[in-house]
Amino acid sequence: MKVYLDTNIISRITDLKLSEEAARAYRLLAENRDVQLVTSSKARQELEETPNVIRNQILAFLCTLFTKVPDRIAEVGASWGSAPWGSTTWGGGWVDPTLQGLRGIFEPDDA
Repeated sequence: MKVYLDTNIISRITDLKLSEEAARAYRLLAENRDVQLVTSSKARQELEETPNVIRNQILAFLCTLFTKVPDRIAEVGASWGSAPWGSTTWGGGWVDPTLQGLRGIFEPDDA
């Protein structure tokens, strides 16, 4: 089972202002051999924007501990007139149904 850790989850680790319940949840994830912690290149990019130099370096270290979810095409935009014939979709774009559903729950960038 893969458990995705978003930017705010990873950065919260460095705050050390976690509830006992949250700390216990982190430990349970770490001890469960069936769980693989994953994050994305988008999360890594957001973490690199942390202005505090020390925190930035610790976050970069933490991010390397997680497997990266591979980027994949989840949306294709439609265009007309700017691309060679047959190289782009016609009559509308396409959005992966999973991504579309996640956009209804989370902020679009976090989906």
